[in-house]
Amino acid sequence: FAKVDVGRCFVAVFILAGRALRQIAIGQIIELTNAKVEAKSVGFKLDGSVFIEKLVIRPYQKQKYDDAILKAETVYARFGKVSLLLLRPRLKEISVNDFVFDAQYDLDTGRWNVGALKIKAPGGPGKMPLVRLERGRLQYSKVSGGRREVAAVVPLDARFGPAEETRDGYRFNITTAERADFGKSTLTGFWQPGRITIAGGISSADVPAFERSWTINVLAAELNYDQSNVFSLKLRIKDLLSTHSPSPD
Repeated sequence: FAKVDVGRCFVAVFILAGRALRQIAIGQIIELTNAKVEAKSVGFKLDGSVFIEKLVIRPYQKQKYDDAILKAETVYARFGKVSLLLLRPRLKEISVNDFVFDAQYDLDTGRWNVGALKIKAPGGPGKMPLVRLERGRLQYSKVSGGRREVAAVVPLDARFGPAEETRDGYRFNITTAERADFGKSTLTGFWQPGRITIAGGISSADVPAFERSWTINVLAAELNYDQSNVFSLKLRIKDLLSTHSPSPD
């Protein structure tokens, strides 16, 4: 009977822990993005990870049209083992798969939906989790009169992780258009509150909306800003090439 009681206790603890960690995971994603988070289902695994299906991130202020910033088929979120042992769960890694990141500009209000994002470390002071975005699309949409129109779509993979040299810094790597028939863009950068630096090369060959395609082999930029939206930008471009884009079949 003792073994049965221990087994039942273990199952009960596992269920309660799973329920708590599911809620904590969603809560920390909300903290990370400062946006509304919805999910079709949230599951818990024995290794302390959380599996999320049909994740949607959107601004809190609801619009008449679909203003979702991010839609993902599957998301895996893993807590740090030490944080679990200390009973202070903190997300360490987030993997987002098969997603659409939609940057929308409302021509009527002059606002971007991504303006609602305010990235910060979840769970209090400390390093941000490692975030991987795989097998996704970045699209730019225009909204007018409550109607949304997709202007451009670009394949996208990205990786964002805490910088080792500073407590509140974040390094990122963004790659678009891995397919052979598309131009390839790769950007690496560093972000911390008040400062963003970017370096790499970009190409618009994968954006059919542009009449002319262009490629920048060397790009370096530094943006400094403050809470009053006062900013300064330094930009260096080398080897800018431009050609006519082929007409779609």
